[in-house]
Amino acid sequence: MRFVGRRARTLRRLLYAALTAAGLLGGLELLARLAFSEQLAAAEAPPPPPADGAPTLRGNPYLLWEYAPGWRFELGVPVHINRLGLRGEEPTIPKPPGTRRLIATGDSSVYGYGVADAEVFLQRAARSLGVEGFNAAIPGYSTYQSINLLQLRALALEPDVVIVGNLWSDNNFDDFVDAELLSAYSRWGRSPAGRLRELLRASALFRLLDYELRVRRGPQAAARRVGWTVGGSGGGGRRRVAIADYAANLDTLVDLALDAGAEVLFLALANREDLRGSGDAPGAWDPYRRVFRETAARRGAPLVAIPQRFRDSGLGADALFLDEMHPSAAGHAIMGEAVAEALAGWAAGAPLMGEGTGGPRPDYADPYVGRGPR
Repeated sequence: MRFVGRRARTLRRLLYAALTAAGLLGGLELLARLAFSEQLAAAEAPPPPPADGAPTLRGNPYLLWEYAPGWRFELGVPVHINRLGLRGEEPTIPKPPGTRRLIATGDSSVYGYGVADAEVFLQRAARSLGVEGFNAAIPGYSTYQSINLLQLRALALEPDVVIVGNLWSDNNFDDFVDAELLSAYSRWGRSPAGRLRELLRASALFRLLDYELRVRRGPQAAARRVGWTVGGSGGGGRRRVAIADYAANLDTLVDLALDAGAEVLFLALANREDLRGSGDAPGAWDPYRRVFRETAARRGAPLVAIPQRFRDSGLGADALFLDEMHPSAAGHAIMGEAVAEALAGWAAGAPLMGEGTGGPRPDYADPYVGRGPR
């Protein structure tokens, strides 16, 4: 009987300790949610570093990085990210009858970094055409990431036109290759450690500690930061997306759109170098621009050439760009007008795409691989 009594007292003590610990953790969890809301917001969508304003986004094993829903400021400009992680208003899903929608894929130049929501070319074009626009472009996104984003979320919008603007991130020389990094992240996400981490992220206390101890101060903070480069940074002579994979991925983007009942428009981006000559500026992006143009022609998708539109505008580089590659509000106004003109027939009921040149996808070679950008 004495043994039974001791065992009962021990169990009561353990139960009391467990309840006390649970109460303490519950109190800390509530405190984290109420008193550290700003820090939690920073953990989900860290503010841009002051050096160049480049954003830091949360990690995702299938997208590499993504925006957290909500409001944030970029270069002093308020930006709204909807529940799908896309720039724009909250969508109605399923799409209401009679509604027509545009979505755009690409990186920060398509996303409209540094430009207000309403001034981004996609919203300008959508307003002009009387349709809805949702921006599936994310800073730093390659075609691999855009493909995954479409499949995971963006095609749920039931778009009528997909505007493909992927170029700069794919052709960039960097210290990682998208296909390799996505494979490694996906394997980790399916591991026991990855699944446990996903469960723990439901806790505000865990997110707060993770941000303070690992992300903000730790070596992994830089892995989430999206920097700005055009033509590469000399990161070992490897493109983020090899040219043959880029060509295949552009075809995949077209196929995904067509399978979803949408048509496709290709948007050829510009940079400051394009204003110094009569044609597309020479550089390490040249082979990728060729793939972009030839894919559009082969698949029968119209192509809007922004370099020529910028040259024809008569505006200087400082008026059209915020830096080397990001269009200003004036640049986006020209882009929006060009896209709206290209879609005018479609808005009136005509098909957007034609038959195209057809034929198999060429075998593309990249003369810059192994020696970095010039």
